[in-house]
Amino acid sequence: MDSSSPGFKIVSFYTPDYTEVAQRLINTCNALGLQHQIEAVPPKGSWVQGCAFKPKFVREMWENSTTPIVWVDADAMIRKAPILFSQITADIGVHFRCDKRYKNELLSGTVFFNKTEGAWKIINEWVKHQSEQIDTWDQRTLQQTVESLENISIYRLPASYTQI
Repeated sequence: MDSSSPGFKIVSFYTPDYTEVAQRLINTCNALGLQHQIEAVPPKGSWVQGCAFKPKFVREMWENSTTPIVWVDADAMIRKAPILFSQITADIGVHFRCDKRYKNELLSGTVFFNKTEGAWKIINEWVKHQSEQIDTWDQRTLQQTVESLENISIYRLPASYTQI
C-alpha cells in the first residue's frame, strides 16, 4: 500500500453470474485509488446460502489484512472516497435503517471491521451464528451477533454509505 492509500481495504466476493456487476465495483475502487480484494467464488446454492458465505470470507480477509477491512456488496458502486473509514476507532461500523417499517435494522451491504479484539470477537461470533443458521440471511445473523455481544463498540454509518 502506498502512502496515498487509505488505511483500510475494500473486500467483497461475487459469483460468475455477477462478474459484470462486480467489475463496476472494481473499477470504482481503481478510479478512487482504494486498496481492494474482490474475488470470484463458485456458486453456493441459493442466494441466501451465497450470502451465508460472507462471514467466513470476511474472517479470512480480516486475518490476512494488516489494516481494517470494509465489506462492500459486489453490486455496489463507490461514488467518492469513503474517508470516514480512515477515522473510525470503533470495532465495527454499520448502518441501521430506522423508519416506519424498520425500527433498527442492521444493513450488511457495507460493514467496517477494525483491527481490534472486539472486531475479531464479532467476526468469529458471526461465523458461529451463521453456521448454525445456514438458511438465514447474513444480515440477520450479523444483527443477532452484534446484539448478543457485550463490550464491543459500534459506529453507526450514515445512510449514504449503504444507499441503494
